[in-house]
Amino acid sequence: MNSAKKTLMDKKATISLKIRDIFYTARFIGVLKYNNVNTYWENEWESRMFSLSFSYKFGNMKIKTTRNRKTYTAEEQGRVSN
Repeated sequence: MNSAKKTLMDKKATISLKIRDIFYTARFIGVLKYNNVNTYWENEWESRMFSLSFSYKFGNMKIKTTRNRKTYTAEEQGRVSN
C-alpha cells in the first residue's frame, strides 16, 4: 500500500491519499493436469483501491495540558515508604 499525507491550515487539517494494488497484480492462475483431465482456472478480484480522506481538528489548539496532581493516597504512600 502506498500513501501520502499533507497537513494544512496551521496543522488543523490533514488530507491523505492511499492506493492499494495500483498495477492490479492480485490474480491467481491455476493449472491441473491429471491423467486425461486438464483444467485451467483464473481468479481475479477487485483489489485496486483508492482512498482520499480529509480531517479537521475543531476547538482551541492552545489549551494547556492537564497538570499531574498528587492525590492524598499517593502522599500517604510516600510517607510510609520513606
